[in-house]
Amino acid sequence: VCSSDLHAKSRGYKQWKSFTTGKDAGLGGIPHDVYGMTSRGVRAYVEGVYEKLALNETNLTKFQTGGPDGDLGSNEIKLSKERYIALVDGSGSLHDPEGIDRTELLRLANERLMLKEFNKTKLSSKGFFVAVSEKNRSLPDGTLVQDGESFRNSFHFSQYCHADTFIPCGGRPASIQLDNVHKLINVPGVNGQAMIEGKVGNLAGTDKLKFKYIVEGANLFITDD
Repeated sequence: VCSSDLHAKSRGYKQWKSFTTGKDAGLGGIPHDVYGMTSRGVRAYVEGVYEKLALNETNLTKFQTGGPDGDLGSNEIKLSKERYIALVDGSGSLHDPEGIDRTELLRLANERLMLKEFNKTKLSSKGFFVAVSEKNRSLPDGTLVQDGESFRNSFHFSQYCHADTFIPCGGRPASIQLDNVHKLINVPGVNGQAMIEGKVGNLAGTDKLKFKYIVEGANLFITDD
């Protein structure tokens, strides 16, 4: 029995056994990872955007936070058809501008393994994986990463993270908020407040956006403001 059941029971709710989230299947629960409940909802929204804009997802690039070891992250990999250029999870940052090998990603998703288990021989000469534990790591382009964890935490603002679609499927809460959201656009002198007030203008169809479409699967990655 999950905590939500017991909390409801302690409050005298007569139907306390009806809660399904997190409950063992033997008790009538629904395993989210098996059926991809949240994942299918997120995917339906993404595909709705593509349909509305007459886009073919196989022609689009994608960045994702939350790796193949998680419920939402693993199912997003299995259900989607975009070309991944980067993912981050608790183990580190994976990037390949030529496209991350989908067969290898699916292996990780099916086995629920973290990105650190990705077969590095599947990366192009420009690709890399930086573990959160690494220090002073040189990337293929010569960039020196002083701290792998800090690199992972701000990867979505980095020069390596530029894609058509961004799907947060996990990650650190409040990673994007009012005081740093301006880093998602290439407009000098603009801050989050100016964006809210509509002073930036319509950037659709320009090269000033790091991501053209953002569909939030993990609801804490971006703050409400």
